[in-house]
Amino acid sequence: MVKRKKEFEVEKEFKYIGYTYVVIRMIQGYLKHRCGYVAIDESHPLYKYNYGDKTEFLGELVNNDEIMKKDTGKRGVVPMFCWDGDKQKLAPEIFFSVHGGITYSGKSDTYPIKNKKLWWFGFDCAHAGDETEDGGQSLEYCITECKNLIDQLDIVKKYKPKIVE
Repeated sequence: MVKRKKEFEVEKEFKYIGYTYVVIRMIQGYLKHRCGYVAIDESHPLYKYNYGDKTEFLGELVNNDEIMKKDTGKRGVVPMFCWDGDKQKLAPEIFFSVHGGITYSGKSDTYPIKNKKLWWFGFDCAHAGDETEDGGQSLEYCITECKNLIDQLDIVKKYKPKIVE
């Protein structure tokens, strides 16, 4: 049996307005970057949605003032470049404004922390321009971005869309 090396370490696990978030530091390979993850439970309308899944209820929120106040420049370049421009159906990777865009969604028993019931949306800080003296964006920056994502996810939850898809 081959023993796997530890690939990451949890730097911060906390709650903000009822949502769990985690900042991890990748420690394997030449990239030593941070990633941020926010958990949602079964009561959230995006539970079990993958970050590339298009949905009409996110399209309905495009005109929401609270969402549109968010910095649009933080979305991922590749999803924005490949986006077909359809504002009626949007995927989380297009909708949410967070550092480099949403690059992870899923449920795991062990990643980023042990929990079988939560669904995670995450971002990474391994993009061009993320290089700093310690190998990536700061822990404080990632915490701020997690809270930014939580604020946006909370708006979606409060909207309570009718899911008919």
